Amino acid sequence: MVDVPEVRSLLARAFFHDPMFAWMFPQEAIRLDSSALFFGLLTEFYSEFGSVETVASAEDPDSLAGVALTRVSARDEPYPRAQTLPSLRGYLATVLGSDRADAVFGGLASVDELAPAGERYVYLNTLGVEPQSHGHGYGSSLLTRIGETANASQLPVHLETTNPDNVGWYEKYGFAVRGTMQLGDGPNLWAMTRQPVR
Repeated sequence: MVDVPEVRSLLARAFFHDPMFAWMFPQEAIRLDSSALFFGLLTEFYSEFGSVETVASAEDPDSLAGVALTRVSARDEPYPRAQTLPSLRGYLATVLGSDRADAVFGGLASVDELAPAGERYVYLNTLGVEPQSHGHGYGSSLLTRIGETANASQLPVHLETTNPDNVGWYEKYGFAVRGTMQLGDGPNLWAMTRQPVR
């Protein structure tokens, strides 16, 4: 059973300084709460249609140190729709206003064009670690677990990041940049893919 409040709180803290979330929620005073609600909806979606991978803290096994949200997908595959409310778009329109929400979704609309074509892949939507737990191997543990699962099915792993510091880190684990784009009037985005190991 996924503890949605704990997961959304961890991810909101992990992505507080991420360029995409600074673009989406530019007011720092409300960014944590806005991001937590966003990640709560995302976690519920991945609990239903994908996988929520977690790693516990070595110092406190009852607390999470890292989270990853994944699902097997394909570029031209219809996106599943959750039956519960609010929708992600509806939530953003409520928080940002309709015009700003449209601008954000417009910036994200072309991201799928950078995904692998003609094959299924493991989509790594989100990987976040508690800020005070960086450098202790929690992100590596999650990424290794995801890679092993993908290898077993001989599927590539695909992700996007707007944090330039992440690009080199993912490259250490076999990911290669397959394309870049700018998110509307927001930050640059790097799409990266790791091929399966036999």
